[in-house]
Amino acid sequence: MDWQHIYSTWLYNIRQLDSDVDDLAPFEMVQLNVKELRVEVDWWPKSEHSERLDNLKRGAGLYWETKKGTLYTAKLLFANRGSSERLAAILIMASLDVKEKDPPDDWRGHNYRLMEEMSLTIRQAFPEIQRWPHSTRDALPVTIGRYFPACDFIHPSKDHEFIYLFALEASLSLGNWQLIRYVPSGYLGE
Repeated sequence: MDWQHIYSTWLYNIRQLDSDVDDLAPFEMVQLNVKELRVEVDWWPKSEHSERLDNLKRGAGLYWETKKGTLYTAKLLFANRGSSERLAAILIMASLDVKEKDPPDDWRGHNYRLMEEMSLTIRQAFPEIQRWPHSTRDALPVTIGRYFPACDFIHPSKDHEFIYLFALEASLSLGNWQLIRYVPSGYLGE
């Protein structure tokens, strides 16, 4: 298994899911009426986008709290924007991270070793991309096969099946959630 195989399989699946591969992680700039930012990037559910934007324009603060692991993924995506290969690696590693920390019972053994091999391959290709903190459990807004007994029917056993699952999670996350970059007041010239 090598990175190019993982990446080309992932890209193929992303395209099959009608996801945009030219800009895997587009950030929208949102101005906050503060001088200093405590959070630079975030994920917003697209269904709440206009409501959140309206609240911020009215002067309300950030009344929600995005999970730390998901914020960490957003930071990594922002730091690596401009490289679709690095963005793909981050999105795949985010899926792997969640599944390696808390694998379903039938994903242990062969499947766990396969995930470890994939993770090691990606980390060797991109050693500068840091791991998620051990305490984080949610690296993407959408995770398939976790917390829900109804997902017990998902039994990937080959690398391309795992890669498809990772592409599906990335597609659902990016399709339903918007990456946000907060900027201080006056940054956008308004």
